Amino acid sequence: MNNYELSKELQKEFLVLQIPKRKIADVVRNQLKDKNLTYRQAAETIEDFSYTQLSRVTSGSNYTIDTLLKTLDCLGLEIEIKKKMDRL
Repeated sequence: MNNYELSKELQKEFLVLQIPKRKIADVVRNQLKDKNLTYRQAAETIEDFSYTQLSRVTSGSNYTIDTLLKTLDCLGLEIEIKKKMDRL
């Protein structure tokens, strides 16, 4: 793989993974703020859950779908899946 191909692959990964993770992190942080909850307070309300797991979601780090779903449930949020609009 040459440098151009590698660059294109990294750009694709950024669009597919990092941008959505940042959007999720923003929503979760805003919801925590709206509910006047610290990360620790929110994490304590979720069974078998730690502050570091919540921190991963709010920072856009790697986390499992289970961690995401537990976090969203705690905050009264849910995922809605829709078809992507075609990109030009």
